Amino acid sequence: MLLNQNCVKSKNIVDFKFLEDKVLKRLVLGQISRCRFEIKFSKCLVKAKDSTDTEVSVYITKSTKVNEFLEHIKPFRPPHDVEEPSLAFLCKELDKEILSISKELIKKNNHNIIIEEEAKNRVKLFDFLKTYKQKYYKKGSEIREITLCKMYSESQELLNQKFRQEFGAKWIDYKKQLKKTGDIIYDEGGCYGLWAFKKEFCMDAIQDEEYNQQWFGKRLFVLKVIDECYYFLSDIEVVGDKYRKKNDISLLCKKNIQRLYKILKK
Repeated sequence: MLLNQNCVKSKNIVDFKFLEDKVLKRLVLGQISRCRFEIKFSKCLVKAKDSTDTEVSVYITKSTKVNEFLEHIKPFRPPHDVEEPSLAFLCKELDKEILSISKELIKKNNHNIIIEEEAKNRVKLFDFLKTYKQKYYKKGSEIREITLCKMYSESQELLNQKFRQEFGAKWIDYKKQLKKTGDIIYDEGGCYGLWAFKKEFCMDAIQDEEYNQQWFGKRLFVLKVIDECYYFLSDIEVVGDKYRKKNDISLLCKKNIQRLYKILKK
C-alpha cells in the first residue's frame, strides 16, 4: 500500500503503518471497506482527507500482500478497538476467500506447508478488491426496493463528540440541506458518503439508547436510494453520497416509534 507521492501528506508503506494520525488510517481503511476506491490500470486508488481537509491518496498495487493489508487493519479490530461494520464485512469476505483456498490446499494433502499462511499468499488482494467492488457497489436503480434508516441529531452539542472524533465523524445540518433540496440529504464533504442501515436492523438500533442515540442522535430519517447514484451495500449497512428522505421521526416519543414500526412493516 503506497500513498500518492504527489500528495502533500504522501508516505511510503512504512510511514503509513506507523502514521501517528490514527483517525486518518481508520478513514483510509473505511474507504476501502466501503468500495469507495477506483481501479485505474494496475492500481487501486483510495482517497481520504485529513483533519485539515488535505487530500491523501493511497495506492494498492498488484504486489500488495494480504498479510501486509491485514497488519494495517489489525489495530482497528477487536480486541484492540471498536470495529466498524463495513470493516468487519470486508474482513469476513476476505476470510471466506482465504478459507476457500485453504480447503483446496487441504484436499491436495500439502503437509509440508502452513495451510493458512500459504492460502493468504495465494489470495491476490488487488483482484479480491476488484471483485469485492463488483459485488457490493450498486447503482441505486438496482436496489431501489430497499428501505433505509439513518439516525441523526439536530444539534452537534447533543452528541458524544469525543467518540465521534475518533472515527472522523462530522456533524451535518440536514435541516439546512432539506430547506435547499426539498427531500435530498447528501455528503457535504464529497468524500466519505453517508451511512445508513437497513430497516431490518432499525428497531434494535434505536432501543440501544445509551450507545446509538449519543453516537448518532435522537431523530431518524426513513430513506430511499436515488436511481442514478451508487451505493456500497453490505449485510447491515449502505453508504452513498445522496438519499431521498421519506420520513423524519423523533425517537423521544413512544407514539412516534410505534408509527415508525408501522412504516417499516410496509
